[in-house]
Amino acid sequence: MGEPIAVSIVSGFLGAGKTTFLLDALRGDDTVVVLNEISDAMTELELFGDRPPRLLTGGCVCCDRAEELRALLRELAGRSRETPLAHVVIETTGLAHPERVAELLRDDPLLRHRTALREIVVVVDVLTVRRTLAAHREAVDQIAAADRVVLSKTDLCEPPEVAGAVALVRAVNPSAELVAPGPLPELPPAGPPLDVATEPGEHLSSVRTLTLRPGAPLSWPVFGVWLTMLLHAHGARVLRFKARVDAGGTGPVLLDAVQDVVHPPRHLAGWGSETPGSELTFVTRDLEVEQLERSLALFQDRLAVLVPDP
Repeated sequence: MGEPIAVSIVSGFLGAGKTTFLLDALRGDDTVVVLNEISDAMTELELFGDRPPRLLTGGCVCCDRAEELRALLRELAGRSRETPLAHVVIETTGLAHPERVAELLRDDPLLRHRTALREIVVVVDVLTVRRTLAAHREAVDQIAAADRVVLSKTDLCEPPEVAGAVALVRAVNPSAELVAPGPLPELPPAGPPLDVATEPGEHLSSVRTLTLRPGAPLSWPVFGVWLTMLLHAHGARVLRFKARVDAGGTGPVLLDAVQDVVHPPRHLAGWGSETPGSELTFVTRDLEVEQLERSLALFQDRLAVLVPDP
């Protein structure tokens, strides 16, 4: 029968940096990457070059896409008898419960023999971890399930902030291995009790996704004003924003935001195999998304004459 396929589950709340971690650490010739996205759009496939991942979009593999994941893993297990395959890496959505994916591997009569869970890796954004844990039970459950916690965006923080994030993670899961660029900081003195979301709620019940595909290139300055105002007003309810923006240049601009934190844009030199055009994806909680498209169109129409392109 041969060696079972090792499976790693990479989880972490929306915008924590899971895809960046995958690109840096978990790719090899005998590895298949499975990307799970809660929306139907994928804006970062260009970063994977000539080895595109397998995609499961439009829901979480822990629940409404579990059967599609089961079928894909069974397919890979069967294929590995002829083609060497040592490792499958599953990147879940930012709202998934990774332990449910582990249960699928354990409970399926074929997969329990043909796969072996290597580890659950959870990526934690040190910039937003405190408020994320306070507001979203999924983030608490992800850290609690982790074998290894990878701290991301530590270069954007001062050492006391990183130490605070370490303390929060250890309060939720004291046994997980912690990984961060450079040495882990000394823990601060004990602070106030950890404030975390305790109500599990209905999984995804108040989560909405929306993907906008404007037909014409966007004015980059106007778009920046609109996005800034949107996140200022509703940042806590915009769980994740990812975009491939056609600003009229030779290639797209990749942009992402987590709550009200916007990360520096990445300008790509060309479109590659992608058709030029903007694709803006929002994942929100308790926010009506129908007005976003109208709002952006109004900004484009009314501010383009006032805010010139650089």
